[in-house]
Amino acid sequence: MEPPEKRRGRPPEGLGKKGEPDRIRDYPRQLFTMRPVTKARLKAIAEHENRSEWRVVEDGITAYFEGLTAKNRQAVETIARKAAAARG
Repeated sequence: MEPPEKRRGRPPEGLGKKGEPDRIRDYPRQLFTMRPVTKARLKAIAEHENRSEWRVVEDGITAYFEGLTAKNRQAVETIARKAAAARG
């Protein structure tokens, strides 16, 4: 029995609902401006952690959210659910 053929190229990042890889290009895009010092820190953290910048931003948002009070987390979740429902 032969081992499975290796796929070429960079493997996709992220996991879908059932643990299968998602294509990053299918994620919604967000364009925003940040101060040069903030961008430099983001790039440095990503390089130091050997991770992509979007993952560092995602983890930062998660950490910020988890630092909110329970009341504020619930308010943010309500707003997020409404926004997701409006998108379809």
